[in-house]
Amino acid sequence: LSIYQSELKLITLIVPPIFWLGLIIIVNGIQKIFRFWRFLLGITIFCWIIPYFASYWFRNPPFFLTHSSALWSAYGLWYLGLSAKVEGNYVFVNDNVVEVNIACTALPVFIIFLSLLLVVALYFPRLIKNIPLTTAIALGIGFVLSIVRIMIMAVVVNDRPVFDYWHGGTGANIFMSTGLLLFGGYLLWQMPANSGISISKK
Repeated sequence: LSIYQSELKLITLIVPPIFWLGLIIIVNGIQKIFRFWRFLLGITIFCWIIPYFASYWFRNPPFFLTHSSALWSAYGLWYLGLSAKVEGNYVFVNDNVVEVNIACTALPVFIIFLSLLLVVALYFPRLIKNIPLTTAIALGIGFVLSIVRIMIMAVVVNDRPVFDYWHGGTGANIFMSTGLLLFGGYLLWQMPANSGISISKK
């Protein structure tokens, strides 16, 4: 089964870029392939670069990310009047303790945001005024939402059904959807007025 899964993963990484490259060469010829450099670069990033770094980070989680998430979560809980402290990537709240692993941090949300940002930046470059600022906004939204989720899980850790709700797919999807709405709204808000896509600003 593990060999089959490895082969399937390898196929999903290799087939899409080769398929699109072959299709472009068949339709337009190899001389005109550079006209599609944005599309091919996007396919390469989404199929190879992002999965590689995401897999590496999840296998080798950076301690500073889990520790800083635990630290800021404890600070938020302390600010709300709860007795909270941090030891490594563990958050202690009253008599409760929760471990902050890489999946609880902003990394999963930020990977989705980065993918969305790359789509817009590569294929609609005129729609983004400031890519570094937009990247920082994406990271900030993901970080804040991950902190709020960790705070909730730290408070309800002894209530197993509630903890499983927020720790599982349902809770994660709620925060992911909220983040996508916020980041997508920001992308719409900062688009230039002459882009053809606009929303009212008061």
